[in-house]
Amino acid sequence: MEWRQYSPWQKEEKKEKRPLNASSIWVFARKLMAREWARALGRRREDARMGALEREAAWYKAKKEEEKKRIEEEKRRIDPE
Repeated sequence: MEWRQYSPWQKEEKKEKRPLNASSIWVFARKLMAREWARALGRRREDARMGALEREAAWYKAKKEEEKKRIEEEKRRIDPE
């Protein structure tokens, strides 16, 4: 719930109301139950952004290793000793 102090000089914003049907309420309830069970079992909720950052870091590392291998192969072709 969001509480704001009433001001007669300020225009009130009209928020768009979305209708809630039974399925959306059920999904919301299931998400809440899953969070409560996870908290009760001591599991921490992972930050969704961390997964994306870790994937990007792994991709960047693989790209850099591939670049190193390519440079080494080019050096071997130029100077085959």
